[in-house]
Amino acid sequence: MERIFSESYREARAKFQTAAETLGLDCQSHVLDLKGVDGEELAVDVVHVGPGDAPQLMIISSGAHGVEGFAGSAIQNGLMSTGWLQSLPEGLAVVLIHALNPHGFSWSRRECEDGSDLTRNITHHLYPAFHNEQYELFHKILVPDDVSATTRESLHREFRQVMQQHNIENPTPILRIGQYAHADGGTYHGRAASWSTQRWMQIVRQYAQSAEDVMIVDIHTGFGECGELSVQNPSYPKTSQGYRTLCDWLGREPYGFSSDGNIIEHRIETFESLHQQCNPGAKVAAMYFEFGTRDPGTYIDPWVRNNWHFHYGDRSSALAVQARRDFADFCYIRSPVWKQQVWEKALLQLSQLRENLYQSSLVSLEKP
Repeated sequence: MERIFSESYREARAKFQTAAETLGLDCQSHVLDLKGVDGEELAVDVVHVGPGDAPQLMIISSGAHGVEGFAGSAIQNGLMSTGWLQSLPEGLAVVLIHALNPHGFSWSRRECEDGSDLTRNITHHLYPAFHNEQYELFHKILVPDDVSATTRESLHREFRQVMQQHNIENPTPILRIGQYAHADGGTYHGRAASWSTQRWMQIVRQYAQSAEDVMIVDIHTGFGECGELSVQNPSYPKTSQGYRTLCDWLGREPYGFSSDGNIIEHRIETFESLHQQCNPGAKVAAMYFEFGTRDPGTYIDPWVRNNWHFHYGDRSSALAVQARRDFADFCYIRSPVWKQQVWEKALLQLSQLRENLYQSSLVSLEKP
């Protein structure tokens, strides 16, 4: 199945469009008014399969974190090219959303064109902005004045020094919670809805207005053991209906970063905005697919270099090109073994979810 994978956003989009055309499916394109790294058009592309009034809907999206879109794009292409979409249970429709963040996909960045992290930005209007004081301790390390070899050699040492000075055992939660102060920094929430946030809500609203059950699967890479799939809770509190529905459809508890679905004091990775676009009476649950890639300790250096060259360097330079490649290599393992693992695990899990969703509808019909 290596043929369903791509080496660039341009190639991934072409394969998605070709797969849809081969099946005779319409591909709706939402075009961004910016160009990609090679001057190509950037767009979120959408394919709908099944009845327009289907009571059950699966939404499978890729590329929310831009460069992480290689795996999700391949999975979507595979679903179209293997007959999976032609064998949907009666009453079920599927929407494939390709490259939610096409700018980040093309430029090998997690962030959108405005610097925001899409999975944080999508809740921008639901929570007040907050000041992450501890993030400020690390910002100058993440966004240095230059990315020379000398500066980069000191990066991890400076991280350790800050941690020791401020009694920080683990900086990951501090960085994951994000911040509102630096558009050039890590995990920036953004002050307004990004173009991708607006498109994401618009697409869900378009297709989920009449569905009684809406399952959302958003595909990512970079977390976990190489080639392994973890299905993650997108920060639903365990007492919520969304969490109970997710467990019901998944057939088990998902992986979560904390016992109640919160990260520190701020729920940042919820899909509440997408819930609000659905039929008010619908059962809705979202989940992340995360495919493991490399040792997390190798993430910071390529991210820092790639981010610096995008914001402050010459984006066309050989160093910038190499930085983009190095960061993409963290998010996308190009080996045939990894690709086969991703496809097989995704196909198995999606097939189980499809069956569980269908069976849950039968149970609902049987209830007096």
